[in-house]
Amino acid sequence: MRLKGTAVLPHSLVLAAPKEDKFEKTVRGLKDISLEVAKAKPDTIVLITKQGNVFEDAVGVDYASRLSGSWKLSAEAGSEEISMEKECDMGLLEEINRRAGREELPVFMVNERSAEEFGISQELSPAAFIPLYYIDRVFPDYKIVQLTAGDLSPEVLYQVGMIVREASEANGKDVFVLACADLSTNLSSDDPVCAQTAADYDGRVQADLADTDYLSLMQLRPNIIRDAGAEDHDLILMMLGMFEKIKTESKVLSFEDVEGTGSLCSVSTFMIDDKDFVVPSLLAVYEDRAAREREALRAGEHEILKMIRAASNLWVREQRKLDFPTYASLINDQSLREELESRQAGVFVTVMKDGKLRGCMGSINPFGDNIGEAFINYTIEALSYDPRFMPVEEEELGRLQFTADILDIPEDVEEASELDPSIYGLIVEQGVHRSVLLPNLPGIRTAEQQIAEGKEKAGISSVTLEAGEPLVMKRFRTEHFD
Repeated sequence: MRLKGTAVLPHSLVLAAPKEDKFEKTVRGLKDISLEVAKAKPDTIVLITKQGNVFEDAVGVDYASRLSGSWKLSAEAGSEEISMEKECDMGLLEEINRRAGREELPVFMVNERSAEEFGISQELSPAAFIPLYYIDRVFPDYKIVQLTAGDLSPEVLYQVGMIVREASEANGKDVFVLACADLSTNLSSDDPVCAQTAADYDGRVQADLADTDYLSLMQLRPNIIRDAGAEDHDLILMMLGMFEKIKTESKVLSFEDVEGTGSLCSVSTFMIDDKDFVVPSLLAVYEDRAAREREALRAGEHEILKMIRAASNLWVREQRKLDFPTYASLINDQSLREELESRQAGVFVTVMKDGKLRGCMGSINPFGDNIGEAFINYTIEALSYDPRFMPVEEEELGRLQFTADILDIPEDVEEASELDPSIYGLIVEQGVHRSVLLPNLPGIRTAEQQIAEGKEKAGISSVTLEAGEPLVMKRFRTEHFD
């Protein structure tokens, strides 16, 4: 086994003597991980981060012979900086590239030419400085490979982790992997729901690692991860892929609240000396459960959502628009059929994939002859013409979830006290600037948050407010289907 171990460690700790004294548990954990690395004597350290050159739809891999960078410690440390330059393991990089291509995984090798094309620099990630700062004190002789996780599904991140382990085996050199991952970042949130979710998330990650309940970590709901502020959870999923079919042991070394952020130090090792070290595929179990859950959800979908799904399948597979009159004739619920055929109102269609937004389009005003036609038209727009996303492809169809909203007539509001994001959507307007927010958007729980998000989405700033027309706000209720 060329992969000698993995570790989860924080990247937000400020490296200065006063801070080391303040966060003694975390510093002790970092030093313990450094000793584990020194004991393993790896030829290469693989760093996986979410800082640096992040691609939305791929795992970025820095394909360079050397990476360097510098990082200013803190005001408490004066002008002191850490400067590092590390040689990269080109053999391991080649193996990762080869296997990613063979498995058709979204791994993007960032070389000098592509870095110039995208206007980015190839540098040591800021997240790398804390772990390497401590490791270099006890074991300075190693090469590195740096990966940056994009916004991908748990399965894809897991599979990338799998090929990193396979590549390390094929490369024939010992490897240690560091997941530079803070846990929650909302422990000190003013929102009590987020603060409690953050605490619960941190406790669950520690318990699941200690119990090697990796399936539980993979099945964490996106809303829990979002409310906890656990953006680095993707790195843990990638690390889990390196454990595929091999028995492991994980140990939590330390945990503490570092200025509102969950700071975990843990280490995992492979138990290949155990006669039963081969275990069933975690990926297969996860995919089977996820597929059965999707089937159960589809079976219970409202008729409007079933129509949206039918429209999605036909459009993505054949580029044909679903004929509403024909489809409506097949709806058994007469009252629903009549409503879809006769009612006019603003509607929105939201497309989700693996719990994350994949597209959303609609209008506050009626479109077409009826809401049935409007739902089909905005389904097509959400799938193919939302400027924030690439068009949905056929292989994604089975993973899509839909929500639909029928809007009531908006009414003017003067003050934040008239708003409730759990009940009302919000329209914010100033001259040519306008935005529409549906009710119950993730992360928006107060009227103030809703107004701020509406202004930002519309491009309304203090400058435009001072120089332009007055701000107009309207609220609306929706009939929501999910």
